[in-house]
Amino acid sequence: MEVSTKVSGINPMENIKNVPGMENFTAEDLVKPIVKLKQKTSEIEAGVPGQFVNTTSNKAYDSIKAILVTYKKDFKDWEDGKGPQLQYEFLALDAETLQPFIFWITGSSVWEAKRILTQAYQASEPLWSSFINIASEKKTNQKGQQYFVWKMNLGEYLSAEQKQFCLDYYNEFGKMVKEEEYDDTVQETKGEEFPTIELEEDEQVAFPS
Repeated sequence: MEVSTKVSGINPMENIKNVPGMENFTAEDLVKPIVKLKQKTSEIEAGVPGQFVNTTSNKAYDSIKAILVTYKKDFKDWEDGKGPQLQYEFLALDAETLQPFIFWITGSSVWEAKRILTQAYQASEPLWSSFINIASEKKTNQKGQQYFVWKMNLGEYLSAEQKQFCLDYYNEFGKMVKEEEYDDTVQETKGEEFPTIELEEDEQVAFPS
């Protein structure tokens, strides 16, 4: 899967603002459908456990190829009041459509977020220097219950044109990610015991429809 270079260097909002009646369209007007990593305990009809499900289109994905643009981190309270949990929120681009989406990483999957960020830090490169292959991995807790966590691996490097396109997205959408607030109270999974802090991995992802 390759990113088309035909759109490289074009401001993401430039084309839509040239459409009559859409002159005032901004990044804040974009709808970001939610995609979740389905668990056995999830109340999601589409897909099977371990798949990423777009709850707007009801489409299921085995994996996501993405480009990370920026992130922020915060501490969110557990739903049952056990205390705050570290959460990473990433702004990303779908590698095929170049449409922006947002996903949250928390629980046991936080290590994956830290690993990817550490690699970018060690290389002194922007997050969008490489594609990211996102998938799920099955885990089993001490009670024999199975659940899924996020897995992220670096892919091939982007071209200079593709990096410039990502920079344009960063300039357009990065501030929006830093300022937006969501109702994303952390829920403890039924599949793993506290304090190993694994969620019901319904970490929410906004994904192009």
